[in-house]
Amino acid sequence: MKYIFLLTLSCSSMNGMEKNIFANESFIKYSKKTLGEFEKTPNDLQGVALCHNGKIQEGLLFLKNQANIKKDDPEYWNHIGNCHFLNNDYMKAKFYYTVSLQTAEKKNIKYPSALNNIGIVYLSQKNIKGAVEAFTKVHQQAPELAIPLYNLG
Repeated sequence: MKYIFLLTLSCSSMNGMEKNIFANESFIKYSKKTLGEFEKTPNDLQGVALCHNGKIQEGLLFLKNQANIKKDDPEYWNHIGNCHFLNNDYMKAKFYYTVSLQTAEKKNIKYPSALNNIGIVYLSQKNIKGAVEAFTKVHQQAPELAIPLYNLG
């Protein structure tokens, strides 16, 4: 299963080794040019790329138009949450991350990206206790992932 995490860490504050650690789990691996190419693809990455390039409403509209075919995919709801997070709308972001978790639960799967992103929302709201609980739970569910452990630090 692939995981795509939303990172609030600044790429410029990371050294090369840290970028490599996170590249497989986040959008850090994509340059602006690559994100621009994703904007032209007819899949859910188009909506995510639009949001990451600051075109939030356009990205959300693209994702909304995929609801009928993607509604049972936890990654879809996580992408919508990421767009709202990038728009600093933390309440909506957390709502969609929760929908992502509920969708995964219905399919009897774990989706640690959404739970990690809830932790990021808690951090953004200065709720350290909530963030630590979320990151700890993610690390317990998926100890092979670097981002939740890094976020705990």
